[in-house]
Amino acid sequence: MEELGRIRALNRALEQAAAEGDWLQVAAVDEERARLLGALTPAAAPALRELVEEAHGVTQAVLAQALAARESVMAELRGLQRGKRGANAYHQHP
Repeated sequence: MEELGRIRALNRALEQAAAEGDWLQVAAVDEERARLLGALTPAAAPALRELVEEAHGVTQAVLAQALAARESVMAELRGLQRGKRGANAYHQHP
């Protein structure tokens, strides 16, 4: 089925976008992939289990990358806030 091949290609595109940190692309690809997964019919059942397991694994890996990226951004923001507080303290007490 053509849809199964497209979903597999979207799995790869999702992994690539996450590896590049392109979270807008991740969201767009994931939305298309979810739409295609939701539209699968029982005729696709023989290959469906493997495909769903693959999609689930990709989703879990992308979520782990997104959480790591979020933590990195949060750490950077905390550092910037400390720097700002330090600069403010310096300017208040030269």
